[in-house]
Amino acid sequence: MTRAALALRIHRFEAVALGLLAAAVLGFAGGLLLRLLAFNVPLSCFRSSHSGDGLDSGCAGRSDYNDYLNLAADVGMYAVLALALLPFVLGLILGVAVIAKELERGTVALAWSVGPSRRRWLLGVVAPGLVAVLGLGLIAGLVADRLELARDPSIDPSASLHHLGLRGVVLPAYALASFGIALAVGARLGRVLPALLLAGALSLGSVLGTTAIVDAMLRSEAIPIAESSMIEVRAFAAGRVFDSLIRTPDGELISWFEAEARYGTTLSEGLDPDRPGYDPTAGFGTAYLVTPGQLYPIAEWRLAVILGAIGLGGIVLAFAIVDRRRPG
Repeated sequence: MTRAALALRIHRFEAVALGLLAAAVLGFAGGLLLRLLAFNVPLSCFRSSHSGDGLDSGCAGRSDYNDYLNLAADVGMYAVLALALLPFVLGLILGVAVIAKELERGTVALAWSVGPSRRRWLLGVVAPGLVAVLGLGLIAGLVADRLELARDPSIDPSASLHHLGLRGVVLPAYALASFGIALAVGARLGRVLPALLLAGALSLGSVLGTTAIVDAMLRSEAIPIAESSMIEVRAFAAGRVFDSLIRTPDGELISWFEAEARYGTTLSEGLDPDRPGYDPTAGFGTAYLVTPGQLYPIAEWRLAVILGAIGLGGIVLAFAIVDRRRPG
């Protein structure tokens, strides 16, 4: 019996349970995708919703268009979240089970005593699990990207920062990160439940920390866009809006708080047509600090590379721990 077959036999409960979970999530998302495509709503309806001129009258009267939007927004969000969580959960549970379960049961003693090396043993049991979680993570990422397009066909997912981190190559990176962390923690603790809890916390912290780093990078790359141009450049539809700004008569961009402190009522009189004393010649304007959606591929790969490095680091650490620890 090969190491892969033996590992599958030992972890058959986890393999079957996680296989059913993956099938359920992918089936749910795939079914929703097919249902949305079956509506056959014209692309012009989605484009007009972002035009700034209001929804096309022919589209506004279509009941199937409203049904499409409701299904895509409500059920679609659950599908997106389920797809994002799937590789995280798969990597976490399989990563813990690979070593911690065998250490807890004491089944590694014989394998380590008769095998040529612990590293070869670990490679034999890690490789099938790693391939499985990466493969399912990649499938989930592809389905999530396709679902993102189906939810609003007028927006190119590769040029939109919406749902960054919930689709694409980031999902197999989630699987790799959680698998590597769980593998290292399981090798160190040798107990399934404590390893699962600690690895889950560390994996979640890694994802949140990486997301914060990438968000900070995106904010540093944001550019000011005049409010009058926001719809034209589709900044709301595809970009990441970080802040709202005031353009002073001198052309300086400052925050609303600073503008109110500096100009007082003159600010509102120069911006609000309904306010008594409105002066359209005051020279004030509004703008937004926006990161364009075209930076999505860069941001996506930043997330994937950082999380992938964390996962690979965990796997390397697990090999080092196994080399040095006792079987029990």
